[in-house]
Amino acid sequence: MIVDVFKLRIPDLFLVDAVVGMEGNGPSSKDLRPIGKVLASGNGVSLDALMAAMMGLIPENVDYLRTASQRGLGPVDLSGIEIQGRWSPLTKFKMPLTFVSRGRLGTAVNKLIYRPLIKPRLRVNPSLCTQCEICVQQCPAHALTMKEIPYLDKKKCIACYCCYELCSSQAIELTGLMRRITN
Repeated sequence: MIVDVFKLRIPDLFLVDAVVGMEGNGPSSKDLRPIGKVLASGNGVSLDALMAAMMGLIPENVDYLRTASQRGLGPVDLSGIEIQGRWSPLTKFKMPLTFVSRGRLGTAVNKLIYRPLIKPRLRVNPSLCTQCEICVQQCPAHALTMKEIPYLDKKKCIACYCCYELCSSQAIELTGLMRRITN
């Protein structure tokens, strides 16, 4: 779907501000890291491939990059990309708990073990929760209800992690075995 949306109107220029980057779990991550780069390209797929390589991934193993490359939207093999300037993989880059690629665990393992057994779980840190209820209001699956702190109905949760991303006080945390696997 990402590739289909991208094909509607491909931008002419792609810029990435990587002076300070975020590691770990998404835009609300507390883990900032100085990287010291500004990246630019006329091809977003190739730029994303370089960023994936900088994070220590094999770009061809990232599903949307592989699909975009197969549909002719740009190369993802770094040997086919003209790169001006120096780059290197970031040492010990923390991946999000929710990230699983063929290069990390494999598709079969992902379906059989990751999703049912070790997918990240949400936990509310009561000392950080301001009881603003934004997470409850914005949950697309209506899996959260407000008690003293937000309560998650695990059977309704679709693992979209909107609550995690929208929590301005960072009271919602992701936990699970993935933390041990990715660190």
